[in-house]
Amino acid sequence: ALPIYRTADLTLDQSCRCHPPEYDCDGDGQADCGVWSYPRGRCANRDQCIYEYHYPDAHLGESCRCRRADYDCNGDGQAECGVWDFQKGMCANRVYCAKFHRPSDSSLSESCRCRRCTDPEYHGTAFADPLFRRPNASAFDIMSWGTFRVWADHLETCAPWVMPRDDQAIRNLLAYARSRGYKVRVSGAGHSAGGLVTDGADTRVVVVSLAEYTAPGEWEFNLRELPGGSGRATVNAGWTQLQLYAKVRPLGFFPPAQTAGYFFQLGGIVANSVHGGGYQRGFLHSYVTRMRVMKYDGTIEVIDQEADLRYWRNSFGLLGIILGLEFELETRDQLQMYSVKRRLDDWSAES
Repeated sequence: ALPIYRTADLTLDQSCRCHPPEYDCDGDGQADCGVWSYPRGRCANRDQCIYEYHYPDAHLGESCRCRRADYDCNGDGQAECGVWDFQKGMCANRVYCAKFHRPSDSSLSESCRCRRCTDPEYHGTAFADPLFRRPNASAFDIMSWGTFRVWADHLETCAPWVMPRDDQAIRNLLAYARSRGYKVRVSGAGHSAGGLVTDGADTRVVVVSLAEYTAPGEWEFNLRELPGGSGRATVNAGWTQLQLYAKVRPLGFFPPAQTAGYFFQLGGIVANSVHGGGYQRGFLHSYVTRMRVMKYDGTIEVIDQEADLRYWRNSFGLLGIILGLEFELETRDQLQMYSVKRRLDDWSAES
């Protein structure tokens, strides 16, 4: 029994009640929580217990409840969450877990809680489709990356985030989504504003990234030098700006403009209004001269006319999936990068 006081209790004996499930975390009939450690200023047994006030809790110990609801996502008695992956900089087991910080959390791991994407209400939707959680290679040949979130972690959704590996895998995914009534939304590196890809409200949404995609032939990468020192590079739209620069910069070639994020995916840059960082230059998508795209039915086209390209630029993935891009390049023989130090002799903390 635990001392759980209620307003109508007239004696201390009346406040001795059976261990409710919120205090008996493993169902063995013994209270694991319900005790406040005053020397440490927190709940005792923090591996299993967390401070969570519910009215009419009469003392701090009563607010020390089992973490089970936060970390055991499927009720099997085992914690799926509660571990921070420092190598990836995110919660481990992204299929079930996301970062939901509470003021009482003393570590990043404690902030890794169940995202509740496995709730029964999602059964029959894209959110709970088992083929997206642990994809069958023979069905899709895609990699599951948990569920979609944006770069700053201010939007966590239950929409499956999957990464097809080739054209046929994308076709299979589109056909399956169409047969199930799902909506396919395309993402880049996830640096877009919250809600641009999905706001997490529509349970029919599955998000596709080309991060694991390999393009055929020259559309993986090819460089052509043109008269006058310019060039053209065809490149996988799932590549990042860094991957493109690693290929062209050693040869003295550069896109006319570039943005700050080396990790941005090229397809995402072109499908959005991403600005460049050079004077007298425009959006990065304005320097695309060809695109290889896949439409909703799996057909692939190469778009090379400006009358068509103008609609695919900044299209937000609404016309189809951009698979490959051809960029204008220019030579820069005198490029130098250096730092400048300036000494302020008259400066002081007081002044």
